[in-house]
Amino acid sequence: LPPPSVWCSFSVYGESYNEQLFSEDLNDLSKRPVPFDVILIDGGWERSRGEWNPDPELWPSGMKSAAERIASLGYRPALWTAPFTVSSDSPIAREYPDWMARTGEGKPYEYMSGFVLDTTAPGVCDYLEGLYRTLTFDWGYQYHKFDFMRGIFNNPDIRFYDQSSTRLDAYRVGLEAIRRGAGPDAYLCVCGGHYGGSIGLANAQRSGSDVRGWWEIMKPRIKQNLMRTWMHRLWHVDPDAMLLRRREVPLVEGNMGAYTLGKFNDDEVQTVVLNQYLGGQLICLGEAFRYLDEDRRALLRHAIPSIATAAVPLDPFEPTAPSQLLTRVIPKCDDLEPWHTLALINWSDDSKAMSATLCPRVTDGLLSDRFLVSEFFSEELIGIVPAGGEVDLGVMPPHASRLLRIAPWRGDC
Repeated sequence: LPPPSVWCSFSVYGESYNEQLFSEDLNDLSKRPVPFDVILIDGGWERSRGEWNPDPELWPSGMKSAAERIASLGYRPALWTAPFTVSSDSPIAREYPDWMARTGEGKPYEYMSGFVLDTTAPGVCDYLEGLYRTLTFDWGYQYHKFDFMRGIFNNPDIRFYDQSSTRLDAYRVGLEAIRRGAGPDAYLCVCGGHYGGSIGLANAQRSGSDVRGWWEIMKPRIKQNLMRTWMHRLWHVDPDAMLLRRREVPLVEGNMGAYTLGKFNDDEVQTVVLNQYLGGQLICLGEAFRYLDEDRRALLRHAIPSIATAAVPLDPFEPTAPSQLLTRVIPKCDDLEPWHTLALINWSDDSKAMSATLCPRVTDGLLSDRFLVSEFFSEELIGIVPAGGEVDLGVMPPHASRLLRIAPWRGDC
């Protein structure tokens, strides 16, 4: 499957999303569509973790109705769950105490204000298989985002019913049960899971931590993504959302308000968009489009759809983070030759003079000794540069980025 583009409610509303906001978003998209693929209802819709039914005060029409409304607009419905975590006050925890993983002392293993399911205990995998069969085939969600998966393997003190099982065994058998229930055609995106344990089962996996709408938080998340583009060989890499909004006042009240802010300057937001392009896989976005400024909305077209080709860091051992990343572009049009793009990022908090050299690694596979070079965002034509030549980008502002298009020059326009 090609990498999808996914709108994620958490990236704009946190856990405050509800049916009223959902209706406002769908009404806006019906009038002015945005060409992404998937609408993901993220965390907060459920009564509790382990009781995967909608909170009737927040979603009075239910989640099956929500999936039908999403599909009616031509988008794919997606739903967030945390399959291995159970709230301590959930019916599952009360009725099936033997399903909870234990500590070395024999007490229920506490995690995320609740417990962790023991996937080796009798009945647990049957429960997971049945749950995801319902969510997929009854409710209509063919795309699933899983969270907090690490709870089953991140603590060496956890103990299972099957004493011969390792933590990785327990993770794997649980994910296998979910895949059986959801079926082979469902799209499974794992967040906070085990990389090795997900191979062959996950369609996508997060490459970094949750993002926020200001640079100090976003910068290390972008670095995580750029150091893990190699994972595209295993699954679609999920970089989490690009956040484009300008917002100083929270969109929702309470502790979720911080998730709704947007404080990027124009240079920083350009790098945020570039991160999605460089990942070259799953595209994630989170905006209330009705509030998005037109210049920021226009940036969406630079990342959607996915190019389906991950960038390669040319300087992976830079102490701060890769600052030069190469992407090989193969056009769908047979009449066009391949070209390369070279991204350059100034991670510094100060302005910095930057340049690029068309060395053999940058031009490898492009059959020419001269190249037409332009800068994507500014639409500046830099000129014809010989192999081995240098491109002076001048002084780049803090947190800014440039994207060079490098195409073989054949002597014509």
